[in-house]
Amino acid sequence: MYFRPRIPWDAQPPINGLIACENNIAEVDNPTRVLEVPSHYWGAEKCTAAAFRPEAPLTGCTNLWSILMTFGMVHLKNVKVLPNAFFGIKGGYRLSSFTLTSQFRTPTAIAWLQMVHPNYAQKSPSAQTFPGYNHLMTTMEWNSLVLMPIWEAYLMQNYMSHMSTMVVCCLQDQSKDITGGACAWCRNHAQVCPCEALQQMWMHSNTLSQADDTGKLLEAIHGPRSIDIVYPTKGSTITYH
Repeated sequence: MYFRPRIPWDAQPPINGLIACENNIAEVDNPTRVLEVPSHYWGAEKCTAAAFRPEAPLTGCTNLWSILMTFGMVHLKNVKVLPNAFFGIKGGYRLSSFTLTSQFRTPTAIAWLQMVHPNYAQKSPSAQTFPGYNHLMTTMEWNSLVLMPIWEAYLMQNYMSHMSTMVVCCLQDQSKDITGGACAWCRNHAQVCPCEALQQMWMHSNTLSQADDTGKLLEAIHGPRSIDIVYPTKGSTITYH
């Protein structure tokens, strides 16, 4: 929402109680856009149209959605802060780095859950929607927006703490471990701390645009893994653990 220049009319906030619309598919200027990401992150010029859409990118491209669905986080550099009247932001400056984490179900999330509680990961129906627990309806009819059992909430909380550790360990100076040994643990458990793949993407931001798709890049970096997943790129399936 904060990135896209234009959004569907029904996705905009009700400014002054009104939503301008023409039809259900019309797009309007995004009043909440405040961040501009360098276009080279996404690939060729054809890639920019879908850079912030929640859909699989074209072959040879990447987008914010596909990165989040792969890693659960995205780290961007040299992000421009735009003037925005809706938020009262003057803008005109840049963020040297910007990190966004999510609760998407990713290869890392699957591997983490299998490591900390393999029995739950294999047998519990709720584990199939970990860590966001979205679209989950049980006999108790609970979901992450209304009510969560203690165990699922505990798992989600700890996984998001693990994501914070990944951000620090994969991005910060590795010679200065300020986490009390957590980064050393990360280095020894690459299946749940894919720092190498993350650093490949962040240090060489145009690498993804040169690959056929992000799935093939990950496979080239890490080699085949033991969990089969469908990667969110059109026609792409990779293995990752």
